[in-house]
Amino acid sequence: MRYMLLSDPHFSHTGKEGKGIVDWASRPEDHEKRLMKGLQKDILDTDTFICLGDVAFGDDDMWHRWIIEHVPAQRKWLILGNHDRRSASWYLDRGWDFVGTTFTMRLYGHVLFFSHMPRPISVKKMLCIHGHFHNSNWRNRDALAPVVTHRHILLAPELTHYRPVALKSLVNSWDTRKKRGESDDILEYRN
Repeated sequence: MRYMLLSDPHFSHTGKEGKGIVDWASRPEDHEKRLMKGLQKDILDTDTFICLGDVAFGDDDMWHRWIIEHVPAQRKWLILGNHDRRSASWYLDRGWDFVGTTFTMRLYGHVLFFSHMPRPISVKKMLCIHGHFHNSNWRNRDALAPVVTHRHILLAPELTHYRPVALKSLVNSWDTRKKRGESDDILEYRN
């Protein structure tokens, strides 16, 4: 069994001129199709799929039902993002197996802390895996930037070619960078 991760799909996020996330995060026009294809093809029916929030900006019911019906994962967990504004029971009623704002697990030699936005961490072996920032030059403009350290891993669809990522690969990438002496840099995971 694998843990497969995706953050910030932002389905149906269109702006006043019909662009929205396409303009804001420089996404391609077909980003929803790419996300949907990756979710269906890269995830196995034995996997646990973890979404780190901000699933949809409209058509919420449709998109959550689409994930539950079309993503083949055995288990589907949702970490609520800043745009996921319904109650936990609403998401559970749509078919998610777990809904929360954060969770922690011990795996691959680390304590892994999952959240939508980065959170301060103090445990030496802890890694915070989060979304929220996209590829938007966040270091220069987001109030959360000061809490981010080399133990935070940004998972953004713009950096993963709009495909889910295996948690083990993500952690192995961080470990490799640390061994090479690159652990002082913030890791923005890229497929």
